[in-house]
Amino acid sequence: MRPFKIAFTIVSFLAVSCGADSQEEEKKEEPAAVEQKITDTTFFLNDIYTFSEEGGPVGVFDIPEMLVLSILDSAASNDVGTVMNKNYVTLGEEVTSIGAEINGPIGMINYNNDPKNFTFENIVFIKRMPKVQPAKSKLVVLEASKMLVFNFYGPYQSLFAAYDKIRRYCEKQDLLQSGPMREFYLTDPEKEKDQQKWLTRIMLPVISMHKK
Repeated sequence: MRPFKIAFTIVSFLAVSCGADSQEEEKKEEPAAVEQKITDTTFFLNDIYTFSEEGGPVGVFDIPEMLVLSILDSAASNDVGTVMNKNYVTLGEEVTSIGAEINGPIGMINYNNDPKNFTFENIVFIKRMPKVQPAKSKLVVLEASKMLVFNFYGPYQSLFAAYDKIRRYCEKQDLLQSGPMREFYLTDPEKEKDQQKWLTRIMLPVISMHKK
């Protein structure tokens, strides 16, 4: 797999919100995720390919910790695609320089929806903690969480349509967003030219508003 030459033309970044700023008491009732002791022999499955590929909401699942190489960045909305491409090239170089093994697609974590200064992390999955530290990126263990998994098919600039559907799904299912949204780009645009077949897997940390 060569996941670092994806052509990003995203022009709209509207972060979904399922009421993450309210219902604090509900959050406290959620059990804390169990963290594992991590060494250079710890294996991270990072397997997000096992879910259904049917478009739309797939369901809410317990997602384990994920190990990634990450570059935190920000840019105005018109420059995001250029910045992301540069970061993915850097991540590819970092993977080679530290001798890491890729075991998943490239992705992005969204932190806000400010068109003047959109903040995000570009990430790539790796299998184990490398013995050599990266120079231009960071090793990050993404926390375990309950997540809504949503499949979107279409060009990246149309992702706003998926965010709207996720928002309405959360409202209907009484789900609250509990962390930043993750996006993973499962289709290689260099191999699949039909943009309507590009699959973006969106994973949104959520908690239920229903009392237990």
